Amino acid sequence: MNIKWFALGLAVLLFNPACGPDNRIQTTALQQSACLSNQAPEPNKEPPNPYTTQPEVTLSKGTVTLNVSYKNVRFRCGQDATIEAFLDEGGIVRVVAHPKDMNPSIVAGCDCLYDLGAQVGPLPAGKYKVKIQRQTDNYGGSSETDDLRTEEVELTGAQ
Repeated sequence: MNIKWFALGLAVLLFNPACGPDNRIQTTALQQSACLSNQAPEPNKEPPNPYTTQPEVTLSKGTVTLNVSYKNVRFRCGQDATIEAFLDEGGIVRVVAHPKDMNPSIVAGCDCLYDLGAQVGPLPAGKYKVKIQRQTDNYGGSSETDDLRTEEVELTGAQ
């Protein structure tokens, strides 16, 4: 193989954010609440149950960014979470909330509900299919991924 063509191909893979194994999109302003399962939402009301409460997800868009909020998303007690985003082929943006430590050696014997939020982007102008997910850690086997919401959005790119 001609070394010039090899170098050109390598440069395309390294400098094109949508190519190669690292298709991550920048996420900023990550926020995580305290454990909501220990707090009653109002006086004389029970705290939410982490095993029966369904998570709520909201998605709003700016001109080049997406704002994602998870409400009542379940992770282990005391587990720090993060949100990562990936641009997959076909204009699919996957936004995944997951524990920072995906391979813990010791875990709490309880689960908590948390509120999380992050800004995703910047992204180029265009139409995207946004898949919002939650992923568990690998303790005791393999992790599980839950699809929480899918929505199509268009970003204008205008500032």
